[in-house]
Amino acid sequence: MQQGVLTRWDDAKGFGFITQANDSNDIFVHVSSFKSKVQRPKNGDVISFKNTRNSKGKSQVSMAKIIGQAPGTTKMAKRSAKLSMVSLFAITAIISAIVLYQFALLPLTALIYMFVMSSMTFIAYALDKRAARQQRWRVKESTLHLFSLLGGWPGALIAQQLLRHKSAKTPFKVLLWLTILLNIGISYIVLFTPQGAEYFQQFQRML
Repeated sequence: MQQGVLTRWDDAKGFGFITQANDSNDIFVHVSSFKSKVQRPKNGDVISFKNTRNSKGKSQVSMAKIIGQAPGTTKMAKRSAKLSMVSLFAITAIISAIVLYQFALLPLTALIYMFVMSSMTFIAYALDKRAARQQRWRVKESTLHLFSLLGGWPGALIAQQLLRHKSAKTPFKVLLWLTILLNIGISYIVLFTPQGAEYFQQFQRML
């Protein structure tokens, strides 16, 4: 039997992943693999499990048992709550942009640009997360910050929450929020001041 910590558990769908300290590859686990049907699994549980290979040669858990909680689980829960608030801020920004567009206060070009940049930034975070796990060439942090500065920061904040990537490194988070504040300030000047709006209209006519 092996041991690991349950992470990224989705109770509604009944599955998650087991992370081991000496292995960079997380192991998929389904709720049906747990012996006890009374105690529901949750993030931070220490799991004793039997790891086997399926017909495709991939690792899967055939038997699992909750034996305790990992140290610092409460701290992880608080951190997760903070990340949820950050993600909520990003979603609120996207919804606000849509509302402003509906009231003709935000040009369609700006709305489309925001969605495109956010999508590109989210993909960049996902690629960097994958490269980190596979120990391959990483996406530069300066590139991630540039995407945020150019308007993709909602995608960056959502990626931090969903992918659990770049969410614990304080210097990175400080720079990220600086790019967010700079982008919001520049966007306000360009879109909501008379001189900025004039330059933006000229830019639209050039496209």
